[in-house]
Amino acid sequence: MKIDEHRPLPGSADEKPLSLLNATLWKDPDGQVFVAGLVIALSYIGWLTIGMVNDPEIFQKYMTLSGSHMFAGRAAGITTGYYFKLDHAPVIILNCIVETIMVLIFYPLFVFSWRRLVLFSFLKKLMTKIGNVAESKQESIRHYGIYGLFVFVLFPFWMTGPVIGSAIGHLMGLRSWVNMSVVLGGTYAATVGLALFLHEISNFMAEFHNLAPLALVLGLVVLGLAGHLLNRSAKS
Repeated sequence: MKIDEHRPLPGSADEKPLSLLNATLWKDPDGQVFVAGLVIALSYIGWLTIGMVNDPEIFQKYMTLSGSHMFAGRAAGITTGYYFKLDHAPVIILNCIVETIMVLIFYPLFVFSWRRLVLFSFLKKLMTKIGNVAESKQESIRHYGIYGLFVFVLFPFWMTGPVIGSAIGHLMGLRSWVNMSVVLGGTYAATVGLALFLHEISNFMAEFHNLAPLALVLGLVVLGLAGHLLNRSAKS
């Protein structure tokens, strides 16, 4: 069964008072996950901002890496880092931080919308899409439990990322922090493995031309956009 994206938006003043949402943020595990995500996000933004003052060159690279990851995916973020000649440690750590922020923020928003507690209108279509994909894949994963969820997040196929994985974990009935541990564990393992692989690819391509790694970044972005468009056309 799919979520009806044309249903009335939950979270209106008549349906759920803001006081209930405020209580949920502090007492409910899903709310605590959301608060943790906001704290990490604000801390990361603050660190990048301060770094831009102290060392603009390196922190501009860090910000570009973070933006590439957010808008084009894990592979683009990692490849961008290696294009800037960053070491393994900052490439892996920064990409893991971005993934963590995305999961800790989007997972509670999905849960809040699923429970009809609150949903911002600009996130309605995204949350509907996440819910539909999660529902379509959860039965094939449920049989293997948390191991199946870990593998689902580990391998970077289209629409098998940590945000979708966390939504599936919720539908499977996993407790919030158990869900986060499994999803983020798979995400970190996938990031390390992909980083090592893309580092070798970037070095190999750089032997032919110094701009070849940049072509790889652009190719990954185009691939991601193409996958998104194909996914939309398949649903229309």
